[in-house]
Amino acid sequence: MEHQHKKSLNTDSRSKNRIRYSSVRDRAKRTSADVYRSYKRRIGVTTSATREEQVHHPDTPSAGREKKRRKKIFGGDSRGEKKTTLVRGGSKSQKEEFVQHEESDENELESGLESCFASELDLAQDRNASELFGKFYREIWPLTRSLAEMLHHADDIVAILLCYLLSPESDPSASTERDDIAHLLSDSPAPKARVAYVSNLVTTDVLHLIGVLARDFRHEIHRYVHPTIVPRIVYDLLNPPPPPSTESEKRQQLPLDVMVVEAAFRALSYVFRYDSNLLLSSSKDEKSEYGGGGGGDGSNNLEPMRQFYGATLAHRRDYVRRLAAETYAPLVRRLKSDSARAKHIRRVIRALAASAAASGGGTGD
Repeated sequence: MEHQHKKSLNTDSRSKNRIRYSSVRDRAKRTSADVYRSYKRRIGVTTSATREEQVHHPDTPSAGREKKRRKKIFGGDSRGEKKTTLVRGGSKSQKEEFVQHEESDENELESGLESCFASELDLAQDRNASELFGKFYREIWPLTRSLAEMLHHADDIVAILLCYLLSPESDPSASTERDDIAHLLSDSPAPKARVAYVSNLVTTDVLHLIGVLARDFRHEIHRYVHPTIVPRIVYDLLNPPPPPSTESEKRQQLPLDVMVVEAAFRALSYVFRYDSNLLLSSSKDEKSEYGGGGGGDGSNNLEPMRQFYGATLAHRRDYVRRLAAETYAPLVRRLKSDSARAKHIRRVIRALAASAAASGGGTGD
């Protein structure tokens, strides 16, 4: 299963429109969780890369798109309406078009309440025609019509996203029941036996929407990071439970899809990026208000993230370990002092060394 082939776009300039078969190993080498750089430059122009550029990097100029710049003309016309001059670049003879532009407080207020999550949800609904995504869309659509409504229904939105992120292994075409992940959504105890989950037809779209939700919520996403979002992705998606001992000889563990793993780490990177201020905060007030795990003794709020290091940085797949390092590295670099950074890294190395010693040295690819 390691050498299975998938269709991907050939980025060779000599054959831009040609489809070739790419192995999982080759695709794993091109994966990246660095969301601070252009995604297109690394993997080429794809649908996912274009969607990320438009949402998270709107100021990045697109290749082949005509550059435009607007210049306001003061004074307006006889009716008092303001005009905007639209200068089209890219040619020697620049044409100027006068566009009537009315600036009203009502339009500004309406644009301020718009949600990027709602537009991305509608776009995903047009591109994903599966029955499962249709059910997901009908369930979450009424809660996302405005940013204020999304903040009011934040608990339900996060719960719906996590339910449709993965499907039970016994029924891959269905979503996860909310009772099965109640321990992530509330203070209820975790079940003794872990449930095996698999990716479905909406996993990559839901992961993209989680990153968009973090963009809209900003610091409001903080109370869902440690107890809800990260455990669901790290443990249920990236580290599924092994098959039962009675069936280990009959059934092997399902391999991880490289594209899903990359989308998962990129979603986590965007969540950490938009919530970095609170993740690195050391204030007791922010801990009590947003549910962080830091302390007021000079330590940083990044310490609760250490519980997920062993399941990602010590993963048996090398590309998972590399993507995890790219995901956590920006947070470690942004620690306020060199002593806090060195102390955090020493603790991580000791924990990984102890984990490797306990498992007999670990296994690699």
